[in-house]
Amino acid sequence: MCVWAAVALFLVSHPIASGTPGRTGVERHPLAEVTKLLALGSGRFLAWNDRGAAYLSDTDGFWTDRIQLPVAHVWALVADGPGFLASGELGDGTTIVVLFDAKAHELRRWTPAEPGWELLVEGARRWYVRPDAMVELLSDGRTGPLEPFPERPGRTRRRQPRVLTDRGTRLICYGADRSEDSYARASCRRPEGEEWRFDDQHSVSPVNCGPWVITHGRRDEQVVVLSFDGRVVGQRIFRGVPVYACGDSETLVIGARRVVQVVKLPSLEPVWTRRLDKGNVVMVAAVKGAVAYGTDAASPVFVVRW
Repeated sequence: MCVWAAVALFLVSHPIASGTPGRTGVERHPLAEVTKLLALGSGRFLAWNDRGAAYLSDTDGFWTDRIQLPVAHVWALVADGPGFLASGELGDGTTIVVLFDAKAHELRRWTPAEPGWELLVEGARRWYVRPDAMVELLSDGRTGPLEPFPERPGRTRRRQPRVLTDRGTRLICYGADRSEDSYARASCRRPEGEEWRFDDQHSVSPVNCGPWVITHGRRDEQVVVLSFDGRVVGQRIFRGVPVYACGDSETLVIGARRVVQVVKLPSLEPVWTRRLDKGNVVMVAAVKGAVAYGTDAASPVFVVRW
């Protein structure tokens, strides 16, 4: 386990337990209308919502004033090196993808012909993910040729996949389809491999922390860890619907109701747990040296540093 993840085990909750080595306290940041948190490669946090409002932290604990991203409605937002990549649409309905640096300055933009709701970043390369294919976002602002997804026999409806990647290995994953005319279990497959299915009642595709695929199970309160070949290697049930974020490939930060917990991957073995005084945890994120979270009881984003 890396050093920052080990320290995080004792610093995730609010308030911090007394006697924690190196503690500096919990920061409260009143960020209006924030619904999501993202950890950036630069060691910063990005707090944002799907209307394009955003705030950026720096490594000293200060946050920017509200930033309005040049996207009227955000579909997807992922870390990209020290900055981030966002897709969505403009006010006139034009599809757009924008690359930002670590200070939310626009570096480049693309205007794909068809809408898509996922993004993939592999090193210095980027793709826009549509229901039927991936489209590479080239460094000169143009888009590459379509890279179609494998056909799914028996599926009458195109659905939006999420492409997971770890050290050059890809998985094409779909959340559960609960519609009456085309019900299907959640599934993943390698581009040239067989499809494997798993239990997850959510229509949202899973995410991955390194080689581990993280998803819900048959119950909303469950977290299941799968290997890239579909084997179940860890599972637990929580007292509430969990939200989670990767610490690194070995740890996962989980918020469930009034509990924030750090667990090991892939076993989901709890390492540290604390119950909050009030509010249910609704978002979490972690960077080297800090953990951020928010609850439904107050607008501030809480950040713990060491």
